[in-house]
Amino acid sequence: MPEKGTSTLRMRVCRQCGTEFTGGPRAWYCPACRRERKLEHDRLAKQRERSGRSRRLGSTSQCEICGKDYIVNSANQRYCPDCAPERYKEVDREQSRGLLQRAIDAYGEEYLAGHLKRKREAYRRENENKRICPMCGETVPFGEKKFCSGQCKNAAERYAYSKYSYKVGRKKTEPNLADYKKGGRLYDKKS
Repeated sequence: MPEKGTSTLRMRVCRQCGTEFTGGPRAWYCPACRRERKLEHDRLAKQRERSGRSRRLGSTSQCEICGKDYIVNSANQRYCPDCAPERYKEVDREQSRGLLQRAIDAYGEEYLAGHLKRKREAYRRENENKRICPMCGETVPFGEKKFCSGQCKNAAERYAYSKYSYKVGRKKTEPNLADYKKGGRLYDKKS
């Protein structure tokens, strides 16, 4: 994987003619072949349109997975709205596996493991001090969900239960959050 700030442009080999060209990670064809392929694609599209085999936006078509009819919203749409999200996830997973394998082949597993470790550490450093305990106002240590300590978690649970009891009519007075926050009279209460 390239370091941050470096270009991903490299010398690539055209899959059609075999010449070398400068391109990004997903460039498959040199500029000349790309132009030829675009012209051929446009020619075939006009031919399909003339013969009546092209789909118009707003027309109906059948889903390739379940066979259900759907309204065409895009030229490349092949699936109904129910099947599309799962199919797109599946295609994305397949593509990610391919990209991961290419990265392993190019840089080795050790480099990739180190890269992932560095990303996790950077995420941890970045998000370490962003969460604040709602009961005492202190920063929540990394790895904890919401509260800084078990004591604050217990106080929050007692407040939530007290609030629930008020809503269902078991208590006559509405609980005050300040009583349950650190420094309040019910914060240190043993339950």
